[in-house]
Amino acid sequence: MVAAKTLISGISCLVLFFFAAACSLPSAAAAAATHTKEAEKPNVILILADDLGFNDIGYMNPDVISPNIDRLAAEGVILDRNYAQPICSPSRAALMSGVYPYKMGRQGMLPINPFQPAGVNADYTLLPEKMQQNGYATHLVGKWHLGYCNEKFLPTNRGFDSFFGYLNGAEGYYDKTILYSYNDINYRDFFFNNEPYPDNNTFSVDMYMQRVSDVMSEHDTSKPLFMYIPMQNVHTPLQVPQEYEDMYPNEIGARRKYLALVTSMDDYVAHIVQELKNNGLYDNSIIIFSSDNGGAPGHAGASNYPLKGWKSTLYEGGIRVPGWIHSPKYVKEPGRVYDKLTHLTDWYTTILSLIGAEITNDDSPTDLDGADQSEALFNNKQDVTPRSIVVNELANAGISFYRGAIQNSEGWKLLNNPKYSPVVDNAYSLYNVRDDPGEEVDYKTVYPELFEEMKTIFEALLVDMLPEDNPPWPGVDISDGNGNLATGWC
Repeated sequence: MVAAKTLISGISCLVLFFFAAACSLPSAAAAAATHTKEAEKPNVILILADDLGFNDIGYMNPDVISPNIDRLAAEGVILDRNYAQPICSPSRAALMSGVYPYKMGRQGMLPINPFQPAGVNADYTLLPEKMQQNGYATHLVGKWHLGYCNEKFLPTNRGFDSFFGYLNGAEGYYDKTILYSYNDINYRDFFFNNEPYPDNNTFSVDMYMQRVSDVMSEHDTSKPLFMYIPMQNVHTPLQVPQEYEDMYPNEIGARRKYLALVTSMDDYVAHIVQELKNNGLYDNSIIIFSSDNGGAPGHAGASNYPLKGWKSTLYEGGIRVPGWIHSPKYVKEPGRVYDKLTHLTDWYTTILSLIGAEITNDDSPTDLDGADQSEALFNNKQDVTPRSIVVNELANAGISFYRGAIQNSEGWKLLNNPKYSPVVDNAYSLYNVRDDPGEEVDYKTVYPELFEEMKTIFEALLVDMLPEDNPPWPGVDISDGNGNLATGWC
C-alpha cells in the first residue's frame, strides 16, 4: 500500500461558500430577516487547476514550492482518492452538471476545440444556475471551455452574473491568443462578460487576481457568494515571469517553467484567501480545490509519479488528481486525509446539499451521478461511504469496441483501451490501484470471477452512453473581424 502522502490528491482547489435559501417575506422587517438568512449561507469558492500533475504539489513533493496550498490543505481535508475525467472539457462538464460525460455526449479524449459547433446541452441546469436560484451572486474568473459558438453556451447564459477570462482550452498567458490558427491568424480569446477585453500583454494571472479583488470588494454581503475559478495555470504554453523560474535553479527546460507556473498558482490561491479575509468573507467560506485531469509530462513539464500514465489516458496518472477542501467554519475535525472515492461530479450534489437547495427532475434529463459527500467530508462521518463506484470514461473506440475505466470503493479498477490510440479489439485489464497505484499487475486471470463481475458492470453502463458530440468545423468565420473570437456562428 502506498504511503498516505503518496496517495494524496493534490490541489484541485475548489473553494466553497454556502448560504441557506431564505423565505420570501412581505414586510421590510421580513425582507431584512431574509437578507440575514441569505448572509448566513456559506460562500463557495471552487478552484480548478488545469493539468496539475499528481506529484506537482508541495505536500506530495518537497521540491515543489507551494506553501500556501500546503497549509490550506493541511488545515482542511486532503482528498486522497480524488478523480476527474482524462481531459479538459469532459471534466468541466462533469463538474458543472453533476453528470458523467458519457451520458451527455461530452466524453472522449478530445476537448471542445475553437472551431467546433459544440457545448453543454441547455437541458442541463448547471451548478451556477442552481446557485443563482438559491440567492447567490455568481462569478466566473478564468477558463470556460464548455462551448461558445452560440450565445446559449456562454457563461453569462449558464448561470454566471459575470465572466472574466477565456472561452476555449488554451491560450497565451501574455498575448491571450488561442493555440490554433486559421488563415495564419491566431485569434484573441479574452472577455469581460461577452465583450472582448483589451490589455497590454499583461501576465494573465495578474489580471485574474485583480478581478478576484474587484469581485470580492464590490460584493453585496446581503447575498452569499459563489466564485468558480478555473485557473489557466499550469496548462501550456509554459509562460511565466522570470522571478518564478528563478525559484527553481536546479531544474531545466519545461520542468522548470512548469514548476514556476505551479508556484505562480500558489500565489494566486494565497491572493484569493487574503481577499476573502480583507472583505470579511473568509470565516463563512468553503474552499474546494481540484485539478481537471492529470499532468502532461515531457514538453508540458508535469510529473504524475508514482502513478502510471498522463493526461488523456485512463491510467491513474491521467485521472487521479490533487484535491482538498478548506473552511474555518464548515469542516469538522480538520487536518484529515479522506481515503474514500471522490469525483468531480460530486461537487454539484454536495454543494447543493450544503446550502439546502432542492434538486428536481427538471435539473437534468438523466439521473445525476454526483454523490453527496457533505456528511463524510465536512462532518467526518466515518460510517458513511457516499460513493461505491466511479466511472472515469465510457466511449466508443471503433465500430464495436470501447474505451473506459471504472473503479470500486475497494480500489479494483477495470480498464479497456486506456490510451487514445487506434484499437482493433476490446482490451480489458484489472488492477487494484490502492495496493498498486502504478498499475503494474493485471489481476484479470488471478481473479476471473471479479473480472467478469466488473466487466458486466462496465457493459451495463454502456446502455446509457450517448454518441460522442464531436462535430466538424462548418467552414465559417469564427471571429468578429477584428481578430477576436466571436459567438453566433452555429
